[in-house]
Amino acid sequence: MAEVETDFSRSTFDVVKYVQRISTGQTYEKLKRDQANIKELAKSNANNLQNNVYNNYPLYIEASNDISKLESDVQSLKQLLRDKEAACRELQSVTIPTKPEAPLPLFRSDSVISRSDSRAVTPSGDLVPEWLADAPGELDVTIAQRSFEEAVNLAVRVKHELTTRTLSRSPDLRDSIMARMKFLTSTLSQELQRPALQLPIIKSIVAMLVQLGELEEARRMFLINRSNAIVRELRKLKLEGSTDLFVHKHCSIFFGILRSTCQEFGLLFDDMAKSAFMSWAMKELKNFATLFDRQVFQPTTSYDTIANCLDVINQHCRQLRELGLDLEVALWSLLETKTIEAIETQGQYYTLVVFSQIDDESWRQQEFTGKHARKVFLENLTRCQVNNPEQYIDDMTSILCEATTYLHEHTYNFIASSVRLYNPKVGKDIMKYPIQLLPLFLEKLITGADRAKDPMLVETNANFVISIATLVRKRIEEATMAKCPPLRAMEEKLKTRWEEAKNNVSIL
Repeated sequence: MAEVETDFSRSTFDVVKYVQRISTGQTYEKLKRDQANIKELAKSNANNLQNNVYNNYPLYIEASNDISKLESDVQSLKQLLRDKEAACRELQSVTIPTKPEAPLPLFRSDSVISRSDSRAVTPSGDLVPEWLADAPGELDVTIAQRSFEEAVNLAVRVKHELTTRTLSRSPDLRDSIMARMKFLTSTLSQELQRPALQLPIIKSIVAMLVQLGELEEARRMFLINRSNAIVRELRKLKLEGSTDLFVHKHCSIFFGILRSTCQEFGLLFDDMAKSAFMSWAMKELKNFATLFDRQVFQPTTSYDTIANCLDVINQHCRQLRELGLDLEVALWSLLETKTIEAIETQGQYYTLVVFSQIDDESWRQQEFTGKHARKVFLENLTRCQVNNPEQYIDDMTSILCEATTYLHEHTYNFIASSVRLYNPKVGKDIMKYPIQLLPLFLEKLITGADRAKDPMLVETNANFVISIATLVRKRIEEATMAKCPPLRAMEEKLKTRWEEAKNNVSIL
């Protein structure tokens, strides 16, 4: 035994030469003893390996290549010995006329192997296939070598075999097998927690867990892996630059992983598991909303920036909806309160600045201080979607009152930002400001301007206010892709009021 162990431990050990040496000129009995010694050495190595796997698993991962080579050499040697044994038996049956002596049993630590039927008899008397008796050791080796597919295939085969056998008299063997299968499941689950795993590897590990019958564990660990991926990628983001840029990157990471998880989850698991995915998605959505809240809804963040950031979310939600995943309502319910607060703050500012301008307005033509002022005036009208703005200019003056252009610019800015964050829950909060402000402005114009002195100025400004109402309605209806009765009613109210004013003799 010691001699065999010494031979195997040499760095220059050669399997073929070793077999040739021990088989040359040897009797059958000597070959059997050599085989028994080699098997005993293999069993000893397997037992040592089993203990070390549990105690020093990380170290065995590093040594997996050496173990793999050793196991390959042992397997090659066993096969060569089997071939030599068969040849010796055949030779013996030809040269010896009498019945040969029965072969010696091949001893194991927990069973006796019968070569005639490749079965093992456990100490308690159960007759089991040799490979089943060897399964605990084989599972230890394949797990230690990280040959997970091989381990899973063996575990599945063992599991199937155990469905046909009770092993009632061999509880130790059954317990030993079940412990390895539990350890294999635990090892695969731990693999899914390794950082930066590529998606194909993740899918392969999940498929192996499913193959083992651990469907719930596979779903749980797959989703945990995806949660860790979100956290890991978000930690790489640097809180620098504009809020818009940070949110763009944040949304790209979060919704990108959410989208890929939705696609892969549908391929890996059946429809019965959708509730598990939705629960995970809602949890991650809450985490996303919390971080978004901290980064966006701050007193120093402009309304336009908030609108831009929410618009980015809208775009990603539309992409998810194409996959059959509609999270928009759930996400807006998380952001609704802060969004309405932002609308209220901006709406109050919008109302305040317009009223302030009305109070100071003398309802007369604007005069430009120079060509630059005239150019800026035209650029603002063009930016705010006024067609042919030159029609309102006569040399260095404009027939539009300063308060009117102020109303137009601030209304346009408010609506242009608001449509980017529009959703049915906040629609009424957006519309209430122009619905309140535009009729009030027209009333101030009608009652404050001297129509008898400059009727064209009053009429032009009144019609311009009505055009602002039309612009608001169109922008909202384009965003919602539906008619907006409150804004249409406001538009008609402005037209009616102006017609009444034109026909009222008192203001003529």
